[in-house]
Amino acid sequence: MKHLLVATMALALAACGSAGDDEASSAGAASVRATTVGDETVSAVLDSQGTPVAQLRFLIDTQPVVGKPFQMRLTASATAAVSRLQLAADSDSLLVDPARAVLDLALDESSAGTSRSYKATHDLVVLAKQSGLAVVTVRLATGPDSTETVYSIPVLVAEAGTDTAAPPTVSDKPDPAAKADNGQP
Repeated sequence: MKHLLVATMALALAACGSAGDDEASSAGAASVRATTVGDETVSAVLDSQGTPVAQLRFLIDTQPVVGKPFQMRLTASATAAVSRLQLAADSDSLLVDPARAVLDLALDESSAGTSRSYKATHDLVVLAKQSGLAVVTVRLATGPDSTETVYSIPVLVAEAGTDTAAPPTVSDKPDPAAKADNGQP
C-alpha cells in the first residue's frame, strides 16, 4: 500500500510538471522522469490483476486548480487492433466529462520500423471541487461481459488563487551590484 501511494504521488508530480531537469532533483523525481515517453505522457497506475486489455497513458498540460476546468488527454494503446474499446472515467472529487467513450485502436503510423502499436486518444475536461490529491479511475473493457482493466490517474489540485508558477531559479552569474567581501575595507 505504501509503495502504491509513493508511485501515485510520483505520477501526480510528473503529470503536473513538477519534475524539473535540475541536477539536484531527488531520486523520486528521477524515477518520475523515467516513466515519461517522448510524447510527454505518463503511465496510469494499473489497479487490476491479469493482462490489461490496453495500456493507458495520460497528459495534463496545465496545473489543475480548484474551480478551473483543465484538459486531460488519455491515450490507450495495444499491440493488436482493438475495436469498440469501452472507456469509463470517474472520480469522487473531480467532475469528468465526457465520462464514457468507445474507442477504436488504430495502427499508429509513428510506430513504423518498431513493434506495431495501435492507439486511440480521448480528451476529458476535468473540474476540481477541492484542492489536494484526487484520483480519476479509468475502466477499459472490450464488451459488457468482458473483464475490465482498471487504472488510476493521480491529480494534484492547487487551491484557487495559489501561485502555481515554477519557483525562481538562482543564477550562476554574480550580481554586479553586489560588493565582493574579500576581507578588505
